[in-house]
Amino acid sequence: MANTSEITDLINQTTKLTQTVLDKVGEIDNKVDRATSVVPSAIRNMFDQTFYVDSFNGSDQNEGKTSSKPLKSFSKAIDLVPLGGTGKIVLLADMESFSGGHMPEDSVDGKYIWNKHITLDLNGHTWTIKTVAKNGWNDTSKPTVSLTTNIRVGSDGFFKLENGNVVVRYSGGHEGLPLYGHVLHNSLCVGDNSRIACYNLTIDSNVPTFSLLGLDNWAGTGFACHLGQVTLRGSGVIRRQVNGASIDDITVRMRALSRPQTWSI
Repeated sequence: MANTSEITDLINQTTKLTQTVLDKVGEIDNKVDRATSVVPSAIRNMFDQTFYVDSFNGSDQNEGKTSSKPLKSFSKAIDLVPLGGTGKIVLLADMESFSGGHMPEDSVDGKYIWNKHITLDLNGHTWTIKTVAKNGWNDTSKPTVSLTTNIRVGSDGFFKLENGNVVVRYSGGHEGLPLYGHVLHNSLCVGDNSRIACYNLTIDSNVPTFSLLGLDNWAGTGFACHLGQVTLRGSGVIRRQVNGASIDDITVRMRALSRPQTWSI
């Protein structure tokens, strides 16, 4: 039979072993806590980002996370936002082309947004859209022109445009020509199963067939738009539909909207 000292030693060893195990478990718990606290933050940072864009002095080789090292193209900034993510894009200069710089002649560029939440903060700058002598799908049945750029907001997408100016102008020699009849070529924002918002904007158009919102019945489930503190100048149409879509499927809520009679709803 073990004597009292042997039993005491055994108890002490057991106690030390138990404490060692508890210390190791505590260390593991601390590591898990640190890891789990970092992962949500990393995921949150990935899915909720702000990018800066300077169309003339930026570079798409930059991360675009600071105003001192902006991206060059609006398109690149959108592409950096993952599906399901939220991105705010802040302009540091006026914009013509989604790729950066001046819009090349005879070029059109429509940017798709789906399953993302994108805010374009014009930041006091101007997004200029001109007409281009290009017919949709090479339709030559009559002389028409198209918009150089527009936004197409698809399934579960959200696009907010705010804090600046949108100017729509005929290019030289196009005066009086109608825009091509499809909303992909004549509307600023084309929606489908999505949401669009415009805040604190001035939209100035000298193209009467220009439309602010468009719906194509190809997929045609409709969309909602909120206009707040928007001033419309010149002439244009607030909403337009094609391919048998119902105009009432574009739900527009307006607050502090200023428009002349030359803009129709």
